[in-house]
Amino acid sequence: GNNTKNAGLLLEELLNVKSETQNLDFKEWFNWSKASKPEKIGLVKDVLSISNVKDGGKIVIGVENKQYNPVGLTEEDFYSFDTTSFNQFLHNYTDPLLSCVIHKVSRDGKNFVIIGIPEFSEIPILSKDKASDEKGREILKKGQIYYRTEKASSEVIASTEDMRELLGRALLKKKQELLHSIETILEGRLTT
Repeated sequence: GNNTKNAGLLLEELLNVKSETQNLDFKEWFNWSKASKPEKIGLVKDVLSISNVKDGGKIVIGVENKQYNPVGLTEEDFYSFDTTSFNQFLHNYTDPLLSCVIHKVSRDGKNFVIIGIPEFSEIPILSKDKASDEKGREILKKGQIYYRTEKASSEVIASTEDMRELLGRALLKKKQELLHSIETILEGRLTT
C-alpha cells in the first residue's frame, strides 16, 4: 500500500544521512522476541531520549553503525518486531505513556525495521521505573528525564541548556493548548 511506499522513501532518506544525530540512531541488528529484558531496556532508553528532543526521531535497525552499511536483518529478526508488543513493553517505562510506530521495509532484498518516535505531546517523558542489567549495572533510573545529546548518545539530561530548551518546548505546547481551548470557548459564545 501507500504506507509501504512512504516507509520505503523514509528509509532511503535515513540511509542517506550516514551519521547518527540527535534524531537518528542506527543499530546493526535486534531480535525483539529473543532479546533479554536488559537489551530491550537499552532500546527503551534510546526511545525515551529521542522522544524528549525536538521533533522526536527514528531508530533504524539493520544498519551497521561504523560505515553505515545497510546490512539488513534476517527474516526472523525482521518478523520479531510488531508495534503492539513493542508499545506494551515501552509503556512499563514511560510516564506519560509514549507509543511508537514500527515500520518494516524491504529494500534490495534486505529487511529493515524503523522505529518512529514522536516528540512528547505535552510534558517530557520520564522513566517510570528503574532497570539494571544482569550484572546489576543501572540502565534506567526511575523518574529521570533522558535526552539525546548532540553527540547522539542517550543520557540523563545533564546540562541547564538542554533542560531550558526542553522546558521551553513543554511550556510552548501548554500555551498552544490553552490558546486553543480559549478559542474554542470564544467561538462557542460568538456563534450563539
